[in-house]
Amino acid sequence: MCAITENGEDLVFEYSDPGFCNGGFHKNVPLWKHGHMFKLEIIGARLHDILRYPFIEERLPKLKLVKVDAEGYDLFILKDMEDIIHSRKPHILVEVYKHASQSYREELFMFLKKHGYTLYIADEFRNLKMAQVQSPDELIRRNGTFDLFCEPYT
Repeated sequence: MCAITENGEDLVFEYSDPGFCNGGFHKNVPLWKHGHMFKLEIIGARLHDILRYPFIEERLPKLKLVKVDAEGYDLFILKDMEDIIHSRKPHILVEVYKHASQSYREELFMFLKKHGYTLYIADEFRNLKMAQVQSPDELIRRNGTFDLFCEPYT
């Protein structure tokens, strides 16, 4: 198992069950709050480096959709593949985590707009264009975890 990290450092994920089905990385979150007792060491790698492997890089021209669901680390992953987003303009389905800060949501909005995307609140794959997002305030006011569907300008 591998996780995308900023510097390729290894991580310890924490899960609520011994089957490692429900959990993740709980940086600076105390055990009493997340309650995930089972630990799993994960190898870390930079996404930018992985995407440069020859067997992956040769397939990048076919890239049509990027799906990111990383419990609040989604923007970091998108930034790590910024050159690919800029050059390939794939559609993007990205999760906005319920605990994401106001500044994070603003930064996510600005990053996607900077790269020429129209943003929509999405209902997973059932309805990708529920409502167009016109400003970062719409992301800030929204409660809970939700998905954004991002369509490149044509």
